[in-house]
Amino acid sequence: MHYGQFLADFNKVAQVPGRLRLVVLAADDGYARYIEQSGRSVLPLKAGEMALITPSSLGRLADTPRRKTESHGPWRDLRTTLRWTSTIRGCSLFAWEVAPGSGPSQMATG
Repeated sequence: MHYGQFLADFNKVAQVPGRLRLVVLAADDGYARYIEQSGRSVLPLKAGEMALITPSSLGRLADTPRRKTESHGPWRDLRTTLRWTSTIRGCSLFAWEVAPGSGPSQMATG
């Protein structure tokens, strides 16, 4: 999956009504490194870290991933927190909580 398309999923999930919205990724070592190196610090990669993702922060990406972030529609500001991560036998697992908007985080803790 292309990184921009993966971010587009965050945009899509953030707009779905719900109390808890999660984006979960299982990635091999190569894709996990790609996110770390090419992601330009858009996504939080340490458990407990939060990020606001806005068109401005997407501007740090290369042209192709930036364009693909709108594959599910125009970008809307969102907040995301990496709630859990683990590595098992060369596979990195991530779970981000996602919420619409750019205001103070109101996400559940723990």
